[in-house]
Amino acid sequence: MHSGAPGESPEERGDGSPEGRGSPREWVRTSSLGLQVVITFGVLAWAGIWIDGHFKTAPWGVLGGVALGLFSMFTTLLREGGMLKSVADRERAAKTRESVDERDDQKEEES
Repeated sequence: MHSGAPGESPEERGDGSPEGRGSPREWVRTSSLGLQVVITFGVLAWAGIWIDGHFKTAPWGVLGGVALGLFSMFTTLLREGGMLKSVADRERAAKTRESVDERDDQKEEES
């Protein structure tokens, strides 16, 4: 049995449970993430090509579209991978650390 962090969901642990890695739900989530990245990148690249054709700005429109697509792709992948955390997640983690530190300080004072 995997002993993950307290409050860690089976999906976060990836321990083979119904919600973990290899489950149909995880496959759908991963597939939809890949599809989202490809569609976003494609739409932004196409928009850049359209801008170049319409405003005669070649190659800047397509380069801008591709750059936005790459930025969007990396941001999405990092967010889904858990590497980018929302401000609320960071604040929650900081409060948790503070409360643990306070409890440790109280225990030391009692000893």
